[in-house]
Amino acid sequence: MKNKFWGVSLISAGLFVIDRIARELAFRAGAKELIPGFAENLPTVNAGVALGLTLPTGYRGVLILSFILLGVVVALAYRFFKQRQFWPWLGLNLIFFGAFSNFLDRLWFGGVRDFLKFSFWFTTNNLGDLLVTAGAIILIFTYKLKENERSK
Repeated sequence: MKNKFWGVSLISAGLFVIDRIARELAFRAGAKELIPGFAENLPTVNAGVALGLTLPTGYRGVLILSFILLGVVVALAYRFFKQRQFWPWLGLNLIFFGAFSNFLDRLWFGGVRDFLKFSFWFTTNNLGDLLVTAGAIILIFTYKLKENERSK
């Protein structure tokens, strides 16, 4: 059972490495269409928080908030690991590695480097954003399933 948990962490770490490489390659390549009518490489730096929103506290506030939220994710992940809850562990691993990649961009570049622009979505994203989103969806579904089980 422990191997399954560590396997998830290893795969999540691998996705983190792919994300870091993809960001670098995307910014070197510059703007270009990837899949006509569906996706393009559009490198931008987002100095705000999610969806480009800004905080009144500025850059330092965003860094502090990011650091605190990463700490919360690690604490929750530890709890779920100890309780052998696989799905929350998976969701939090994805959130951690995606958020950590964005945090590193904030430290090194003053904002998050986004590059994936899909025709059906209004923001530009990166793989880290997609990992955070997938992890959040897993956590929501896990919570809803447990809530349904308790109400029976």
